Amino acid sequence: MSDFNQELASSTSCAHCSAEVPLVSETCPKCSTPVPPRINFHEFFAELERRTIMDARFGGLVLGREGPEDDIPLLQHQGAGVFVLIGAMQGGEYILSEEATKRHEARLHEINAEKGSLPKVSYTPGSTVIDTNLMPSGGALWVAHHGQFIVNRFATAKYFDELEKMNVSRSLSNCTK
Repeated sequence: MSDFNQELASSTSCAHCSAEVPLVSETCPKCSTPVPPRINFHEFFAELERRTIMDARFGGLVLGREGPEDDIPLLQHQGAGVFVLIGAMQGGEYILSEEATKRHEARLHEINAEKGSLPKVSYTPGSTVIDTNLMPSGGALWVAHHGQFIVNRFATAKYFDELEKMNVSRSLSNCTK
């Protein structure tokens, strides 16, 4: 039996000049370009165990943190045990799984074009919910590597039932085969 050897990176490449940037650095040592916050595998899973990071890769309605200054950070695995801050979202928005995003991308763009005043989302106990109110301050969501679609709060409230069906349609069809 061979030993398991996991290669973990201690740096990432600068997007601007391709120089190696240590995970602890906030700027590239070669070109001084700011780099997004990054954490290593061990830090990531320690935070996941502490529930400071929640898994949002399967999608759902995100509850909590609805204020303009209360963004919820999104972390994505970039390979070699490195997780990078790629963006943020707010409570009341709906994040779809990577699979649902691929299957329904055109319709999702139509839905997300809806704008207006914010109605309250009506969900049931059976709804897919990611409750960030359960996370300590500074918590983040873990998102899929190849992209997930985030629907604005107004469109989420208006099309919630359709979003729920889109997000679970493939999972349910696999159960019937």
